[in-house]
Amino acid sequence: MPRQRGWAVTAAAILSFIFGAIGIVGGTIVMLSSIIFASFMATPIIGDVAGIAFWITALIGIILLGSTVLNIIAGYLLWRRRRSGGYLTIILAAIQLVTSIVMLFLPGLWVGGIIGVATSVILIVFVAVGWSSLGQAAYYPW
Repeated sequence: MPRQRGWAVTAAAILSFIFGAIGIVGGTIVMLSSIIFASFMATPIIGDVAGIAFWITALIGIILLGSTVLNIIAGYLLWRRRRSGGYLTIILAAIQLVTSIVMLFLPGLWVGGIIGVATSVILIVFVAVGWSSLGQAAYYPW
């Protein structure tokens, strides 16, 4: 009889899908907001600064969209009970944890830091609790 997907793995997969969906919306908004900076590039005084801000904002949006795609892939792999999804989820949650800890010390971002730390720890705990229900891929990596 095949192993069942545990409640913790199911919860981690659903959370990964939710974070992926939120990240797609957030990354798209960040990418679109870079257009605002591009509109100021023709202004004589702040044109150079706006150009730098455009590229930085666009780069942040691309990074956010990339990590979001990885979150969705991790959720799919967890849903399919693949151990590679557990590894990917733990790696992504650890990166988010470090980033969120840094955010705790920034004046306007500390609330996001608290939420990020909490969600990262929850994901890591869920994957750790359900680790035994994750199997190796026998013939294919997905």
